[in-house]
Amino acid sequence: MHHVPALFLHPSRRLRTLALTAHADILRAEPLRAQVFFFLREVASAEQVESILGSWCMATRDQVRHVAPVAQSSWDTRVSFAPADAEAAVDASTLGRTVDKEAGEEEDEKLVLDSTQMAALLVFVQRALLDPLALHAYLNPVQVPIDVSVPKTVRGKPVPIVSAALQTRRADSEPMARAKGESEEESEMDRKARLRIGALGALQWILGTSIIRLRDPAFSQLYMLGIRSQKLGRKSLDDVLDILSDARLWSSLSHAQTCPFADVESFGYGQPGVRSYAWALLQTLLENWTGTPLTTAPLLS
Repeated sequence: MHHVPALFLHPSRRLRTLALTAHADILRAEPLRAQVFFFLREVASAEQVESILGSWCMATRDQVRHVAPVAQSSWDTRVSFAPADAEAAVDASTLGRTVDKEAGEEEDEKLVLDSTQMAALLVFVQRALLDPLALHAYLNPVQVPIDVSVPKTVRGKPVPIVSAALQTRRADSEPMARAKGESEEESEMDRKARLRIGALGALQWILGTSIIRLRDPAFSQLYMLGIRSQKLGRKSLDDVLDILSDARLWSSLSHAQTCPFADVESFGYGQPGVRSYAWALLQTLLENWTGTPLTTAPLLS
């Protein structure tokens, strides 16, 4: 599982497609799916949960048309948004039983994201938005080859040997050259755009999914009270507000090289795909969250 984030966000579209297809096939097998979900719920560290969920969600908005549907299908089928905390409910006992029943039924089939997992997802999205190159370097650390030479003798005389690292480099020279060439096709600017498009799409999913759950009759009263009291996953709500209040995010809307309202190079400069996803995010925000704390951020008021 620790290779998943790097593969899901790899510069090679072919590797992304293969990794996402294999992941979807694994989740179709019940025993394997149970192990994957158990790992994410009980075993994985906070950094692993953040990277796996974040890269998976971002892959659903991959800018390559034949890659995104593979991730989107498995994500929609296997991941859902947990209902609001019961502390904001009027009838906690009734709604609590409903929530527990739904959670129990979905536990084996779906990964229901709780507030901690949602917070981890938001952290990863924020990192991808603000510093995609640093995130890429984090997911793909430089591998330093180690030469381990074992002395060899024939009839007591030393024999010149070729180091294991050099043998590996020789054996892998052709596939490594192909992989390197494929990665080099993506410039730093395009890499930043690709990761930001995924992050903007993931943020749009978070906002869109929340409003869908809000309209669910079984939880509508619970969610309305949660929003009005700002207790709809308080930490998650604060995290979303932190992201949406950052002027650098909304520089994705600008085509100018210098952002007119933030002292940064516009994230949307030279990247129409980034601008398109940013406008889609803004539309989702204004259509679904009018009158809530999410649309009263200083930059949107």
